Amino acid sequence: MGMMIDVDHMSITAFNNTIGLANQQNPKYGGIAATHVQFFDFYTKTYAGTSNGDRHERMRTASQLQSLKNLGGVIAVMLKDDVQDTSMGWCLPGVSLLTCAPSPLGPGPIGGQFTIDYGGLTNDCMYSTKEWAQAYLYGVNAMGGPVAMGSDFNGIAGHVGPRFGSGSCGGNWAERTRQEAANNRLVYPFTLPGFGTFDKQVSGQRTFDFNNDGLAHIGLLPDMVADLQNVGLTDQQLQPLFGGAQAYINSWSLVAHVPPQITSANTATFPAATAGTTFTVIATGNPAPTLSVSGALPGGVTFNSTTGVFSGTPGSNTQGNYPLTITASNGNLPNATQNFTLVVGPTPAFTNDPSAIVFVGFNRTVSFTSPLLTTIFLDGTLPQALTFNSPIASGTGTLSGIPSIGTGGVYPLTEETKFGIIVTNSQPFILYVYEAPVITSTNSLDTSVGASVSLQVAATGYPVPTFSFAGTLPKGVDFDSTKGRFFGTPGRHRWCLYGIRPCL
Repeated sequence: MGMMIDVDHMSITAFNNTIGLANQQNPKYGGIAATHVQFFDFYTKTYAGTSNGDRHERMRTASQLQSLKNLGGVIAVMLKDDVQDTSMGWCLPGVSLLTCAPSPLGPGPIGGQFTIDYGGLTNDCMYSTKEWAQAYLYGVNAMGGPVAMGSDFNGIAGHVGPRFGSGSCGGNWAERTRQEAANNRLVYPFTLPGFGTFDKQVSGQRTFDFNNDGLAHIGLLPDMVADLQNVGLTDQQLQPLFGGAQAYINSWSLVAHVPPQITSANTATFPAATAGTTFTVIATGNPAPTLSVSGALPGGVTFNSTTGVFSGTPGSNTQGNYPLTITASNGNLPNATQNFTLVVGPTPAFTNDPSAIVFVGFNRTVSFTSPLLTTIFLDGTLPQALTFNSPIASGTGTLSGIPSIGTGGVYPLTEETKFGIIVTNSQPFILYVYEAPVITSTNSLDTSVGASVSLQVAATGYPVPTFSFAGTLPKGVDFDSTKGRFFGTPGRHRWCLYGIRPCL
């Protein structure tokens, strides 16, 4: 279907049927959202003194939340207490007693406290961020990841109330007094890292203060997030909230039907009689596409429709072009097709690396290979103490030995196959012989004050050594680390205090 299904306001039967149908799909239908959730286990079983009687079906149970989580669904924690927009809401001072007086239609001017403390926090201010913080933590733990805010603004629902002022804490004077004593008001301006700095929101001639107004409109959502920190939520605990939008996108992406598209190249080359070459067909779409190939493949090459990989060793006599058609399908039309050419090229003369590194004083064997099953030759001057050997018609060769001191450097060689004395195949091969540096120049220099100094430091080794110097040089003499050279003219001292010490 490709659409998100909101299960809030469904009956228990409708909810269970929806979850059941989603689980029957292949793959499971993950586009399920509960967009303004309350939690069954977060409320007391009965609302004493009210007409509500018991918790109701729109309060999600732990098992219902688990079923949403298993599908990849997402929830949004409702920004209100369940009783705020019913007859059990609180009343501001000055409201008609006819509206707020205790009666079968309502509890009077003080709202009902029906929640159970959760997450190590205390709900000592009804309908405020104190209460919502606990519900939020419950939702995060139940879903094991990001959750969103469920405002229900378009339903003209009640929202999170203030912790200060005449409308705070559901009209409970004792709770209001505790908040005033704690005095942990939201201080303006405030900063939310990554989002910016916010001052009191102004609409027309009205200035809103979350401390006294609560979540009066959508523009105060940043203020509410900042106040959640005031009431005890840490930056780490708030991270799942900032992932709520992405969680919704992820859930939607599970069911967004996207036709397939093949994005990989339309040709690949396999050398004949050579193992190890593969090519992977890449296709996008949702659900993940399945792949198929039509046309004749060269002998020795297969296609895995599950992984989308061509692999194998083409026969020695299979050189040529093989036109194929690749099809990607996922149930969403149109299917994707690609005209693909698999080229079987000539058998390479050599399959080893075209270069190698060896070290003076250390034994190492370098291997050479040819699928032609011929004798391999290595033409050029080898470092002293290294030898090359290739058994006749083996298609293999080895360079081995311990390079001698002083042989560090670069050796350009040529790897060859021959028919008699005629070279039939060749490729360049570079041998690098690494040798630790050794300083070969003098370890001292005698000079005199006022005499020009120039001493070139010499060193052997490969790669070419670089120079550095540690110690104190006479004044007037310096060291060029780039060129490895001492240079300059030692200066004279002026003697002070009747020749007792030099003036530096």
